Amino acid sequence: MAKPVFHAFIDESGDPHFSNGSSDTFLICATLVREGNISEIEEKLKALLEKYNLPELKSKKMGDVGKRYEILNQIATWNVSIVTIHVKKDDFNKTAQWFRYHPTFYKYIERLLVSEVVRIYGNVDLTFDTFGNSKYRESFIKYIESVVAKKSQVDLFAPEIEMCSPKSEILVQLSDLMGGSIRKYYNDELKEVKNILDPIWKGSLVVGEPNWMKMKTSDVSNVGQQIDDEIMHVALESVDQYIEENKRNEEKAVACETLDYLKGTLLYEDPNKYCYRDEIKDWLNYRGYSDYNAEKVSREVISLLREAGVMLVSSSEGIKIPRSMKDVRDHYMFILGQTIPSLKRLKKMHQVISTRFSSEAIGFVDDETSKILNDLNEYR
Repeated sequence: MAKPVFHAFIDESGDPHFSNGSSDTFLICATLVREGNISEIEEKLKALLEKYNLPELKSKKMGDVGKRYEILNQIATWNVSIVTIHVKKDDFNKTAQWFRYHPTFYKYIERLLVSEVVRIYGNVDLTFDTFGNSKYRESFIKYIESVVAKKSQVDLFAPEIEMCSPKSEILVQLSDLMGGSIRKYYNDELKEVKNILDPIWKGSLVVGEPNWMKMKTSDVSNVGQQIDDEIMHVALESVDQYIEENKRNEEKAVACETLDYLKGTLLYEDPNKYCYRDEIKDWLNYRGYSDYNAEKVSREVISLLREAGVMLVSSSEGIKIPRSMKDVRDHYMFILGQTIPSLKRLKKMHQVISTRFSSEAIGFVDDETSKILNDLNEYR
């Protein structure tokens, strides 16, 4: 199993929430350091703190612009790299229907950053600044593990993922200063930051509201688009209703976890993506439900959800929450393609049995099944 070559130290700047009084933007920064250079960078950082008489490297406490620029210029010569995700809240329509799902948006942004880091650097260990309660941190780490598993050759390496405070992990402080300074650059407060950090700033994603999040609330001329929006709205309503009614029911916890995964895929990853049962199984395993395999997911989770009235569609590619009438049509064709051949085979067998045995001999069928079998005799 190959050992990761890089270690990413991740911290955020700004408020990820959309409540009144929160920051207009927020940014997440990953500072990448080669495993073999970690001790060297730690020593350089300690020397920097001592030189400027700083208890810790924190962007909010760096009041002197001149001092900040001096420190950034020195760090820009170190053997480190930076990748950032910047969110402009003004780009988001807070009155649109999608916005009721915004509490899960933070996880989506973290997933984007991890995906980008893994895409650029391959095998990477991850250290995040501590946030949330212990239960949330545990679930978040499992969530990020699943992201890394999908984005890389999971059989080649197992990333180390942990959370710690900046005071206990000095290199998280580096991301605090980098992230805070870059956010100030995006806010037009520190225009020199980009030029200073250009040698080590290797990737940046600026995230606004994706077009497919903008579920239309007004009349539209395109009838097909309107129907698609209504399909997605009705499907999400069925999902949310099930979760709301069963979120405190331990026996339905796995079903709620599955819906949360499918909803996140629809809203924040790819609305056209189908999720394989193995993929859902992996997610449930990461969430602590280790006794689930793909067959059990299909038999005990997906079937349960459909019986409860949750709108889920299937294809040869997997399962998803529908976002369009095409998804529904494809589901019909997929199920009919599986069902009709089976009905034809059952019809032939029933014809053979019923011609040679009395109705008493095949009395194992109940009235409802008997009606279905009789109807098959008229099927051509």
